[in-house]
Amino acid sequence: MDNQSMQVTTPATKENSTLDSILNAFPFFAGLSLVYGIFFCICIYRNFSGITSSFMAAGTIGYCLLIFRKLHIPLKKDAWFYMSGIQLCGISDFMTDSSILIFLNDACMLFLLYCFLLHHFFDDKNWNPFKYFGAILVTFFGPFCSITLPFKSFSLYLTKKKTQKNTKFWYVVLGVFFSIPMLIVIIALLSSADAVFRSLTGYLFQDLF
Repeated sequence: MDNQSMQVTTPATKENSTLDSILNAFPFFAGLSLVYGIFFCICIYRNFSGITSSFMAAGTIGYCLLIFRKLHIPLKKDAWFYMSGIQLCGISDFMTDSSILIFLNDACMLFLLYCFLLHHFFDDKNWNPFKYFGAILVTFFGPFCSITLPFKSFSLYLTKKKTQKNTKFWYVVLGVFFSIPMLIVIIALLSSADAVFRSLTGYLFQDLF
């Protein structure tokens, strides 16, 4: 057996592969996150516990599903449990005036969202409650440690676009370079074959020569 066939996909390898996929897809994730952020602000603007909270829950679920689809992460069979719980918490928000219940609903929604993400990005079959609690804490504080990643992704995107533009530029230069001799030959042939065209070209280029 060769070395490639003996390679084993570890959680760390899978995590690095997912991170590379995210970093190399800046337009998709930046655009999707921007739309979701605007939608989120509209839903909670001066109405954190209104009927729009149910729309916010549905939008959050849809946002996650689009990310899963982009990263080719299959939806697990018990995903309905987390999605239903998040949606029910959003519906429960506008059905009560109790600030305590609203706080508990939002905390439960956030908890279910983290569990939903961890359940799909990692193999959590053998996780105990302490492992889950630690993973949730890492998930909560992880964005603060990865705050530079969007800028890194944007830098990679600009570098890729610059390389593509440079390649296209040189294609254009080569095209123009090879077309000029052909254009001269065609003009010479047409001038020798047609007196009107010869007089027209002579009039156009008389100041040049």
